[in-house]
Amino acid sequence: MGKHIVTKSFATATRRFPVGRDVTERDIDGALTLADWVRLGHVALVEEAVEEAAEDAAGTVAAG
Repeated sequence: MGKHIVTKSFATATRRFPVGRDVTERDIDGALTLADWVRLGHVALVEEAVEEAAEDAAGTVAAG
């Protein structure tokens, strides 16, 4: 299992997770699991997050 990072801030009943923070299954409490937060788009594998950032940057350069 790879390293996960917060891509959209979110909070559980007891914790807040800002963008850019590393997160593991142990960090997550409440009804939703880490996999649920990934499906909702708030958490991504580091490799996926890097690819998305590169695509966004390429789109910005092409549009500019």
